[in-house]
Amino acid sequence: MRDWLFVALGLLGGCSSGPAQPDFSVAKPAAAPPSAAVAASAEPRTVDIQCPAPDRPLAATLWLPATGAGPFPVAVVLVGGQMWDRNGDLPDAAWHHYADFADAIARRGGAALLFDKGGTGATGGPAPDDAQRLREAAAALECARARREVDAAHVTLLGHSDGSVLATEAELTGAEVQGLVLLSPGADAERLAALPKGLPVLLVWAEHDFGAEDNAVRLRALGDRARSVTVPGSDHLLFDNTKGEPDPKAPSTRVAAVATEAVAKAVVGQ
Repeated sequence: MRDWLFVALGLLGGCSSGPAQPDFSVAKPAAAPPSAAVAASAEPRTVDIQCPAPDRPLAATLWLPATGAGPFPVAVVLVGGQMWDRNGDLPDAAWHHYADFADAIARRGGAALLFDKGGTGATGGPAPDDAQRLREAAAALECARARREVDAAHVTLLGHSDGSVLATEAELTGAEVQGLVLLSPGADAERLAALPKGLPVLLVWAEHDFGAEDNAVRLRALGDRARSVTVPGSDHLLFDNTKGEPDPKAPSTRVAAVATEAVAKAVVGQ
């Protein structure tokens, strides 16, 4: 699977899919459900765990709201095709973009499971092939659903770049998943059209991403269950890039707030 190298980001609006599915609306936020009620500014909790998997255990972090026992709606994050670790870091560049999304989700009252795919971080070992990545993703889904802090009826798959292609695999999009969030998506229209009917999808792409000319085709393939709006100034990693190239060593380098907010609302159902 290929990894897209430029900038892409979009927000999707509301797809009404019944109470058991995330509301992907970007309209005025509703009140959080009682199980997710936390202060938006509160520092999230993180719990380092291991997820059993067929090829090797996966080192993972479960992000949780600052307070409350849950259960919380959860996003399982599938990273892109480069050797990103769970947080979005490379050995020579601390981008941290996946952690930015997890942080935003937890601050809004949801949970997020980030894991090191094979060959990265504390999971280690050789880099996985496509079949191994699929097994890892399925194992991470099962791991998240088994946690007592997680509401297993409100699970969103969040895939970035090549991870967005992985997130659309039929083996992952069954009844156990109530929504998809695809960031800088590499999934083509044919793959998107084959997704289960009624599964809400939030597409997120940026102004200048490679392949952006195909976005209108992707939207048509999804029909009424998806909405998108391009976010100016973001790059493929979803950074606010209005002031030039992001510096991985600069503390101010962060995912554009409009992106993290839209994704957090989609996961939590606000």
